[in-house]
Amino acid sequence: MKKTSLKNAKSLKEQIEKKVEELWLESKNKEISTPLEKETWLRIKKSTKKHQRYLYAKIAAVFVGLIGIVGLLMQTDNSQPIQITNNGTTPKHLNLDDGSSVILNRNSSLSYHPEISRTVSITGEAYFDIKKDSLNPFKVHTSAVTVKVYGTSFNVYSFPKDQTTQVSLYSGKVQLENTAGKLTKIIPGQTYSYNHTTHQETIKDHNLQKQIDWTHSKIICHEISMNKLLKKIANYYAITFQVEDSEINKKLVSGSFRVDKDVEDFLEMIKFSHNISYKKLNEHTYLLKINP
Repeated sequence: MKKTSLKNAKSLKEQIEKKVEELWLESKNKEISTPLEKETWLRIKKSTKKHQRYLYAKIAAVFVGLIGIVGLLMQTDNSQPIQITNNGTTPKHLNLDDGSSVILNRNSSLSYHPEISRTVSITGEAYFDIKKDSLNPFKVHTSAVTVKVYGTSFNVYSFPKDQTTQVSLYSGKVQLENTAGKLTKIIPGQTYSYNHTTHQETIKDHNLQKQIDWTHSKIICHEISMNKLLKKIANYYAITFQVEDSEINKKLVSGSFRVDKDVEDFLEMIKFSHNISYKKLNEHTYLLKINP
């Protein structure tokens, strides 16, 4: 039994030495680049005897290789962005690491890297209340516009199917940069709009006293075109409207609509108020036409 154990131990030793030899040969042609790797080799050369250096160097090759692998894994983990998506029917409230707060609308998403918490990207719509930091600006990236602030509150509207990005300012100051590189500043009570196709910019006033209706699961409108309203409803519900009669888009709409209920509740309202009929073609598509 003793002889068998010694034989197995010897075999295991040979296997280990063989593996170390393979790793050593692989590492000989690799460049030692990091300070930690260089320090490891230097310590081994200084502290070992001449006849031991070859063995210790082989072991060090394995050790240095492991350092590189662990470092790479740590770097990879830290580079993974965090993404938050609101697939629910009501707004989602978020608290960011820097103390800022965000309300994320339905069918919207926000992403950021953990190590850069004051830089985020958004798809959809969100209301931001940013903690002030005069030395570290907060940036919001959309597909067409970047918003830069230091401490302020504002609303961003930028859905993929919509050709317009809007930023409405409620307090503080913001700087906007579009895809053409043009910089624009707005003041509280102004809404900036950027057309992705024509690259046209417009700035209009909005009522600072009026609540941001969608954060309360509402759409409040006064004499807005049906075309504009349908686009917003389509974005919120992730659906598509096929409008059979172009006259529908020209109709004006006033009223308050809940957007935390079934979309057919909204369609029933405009059916009654504007003599419009609708038909569900599939799960995500509705056909609209004027009743004869």
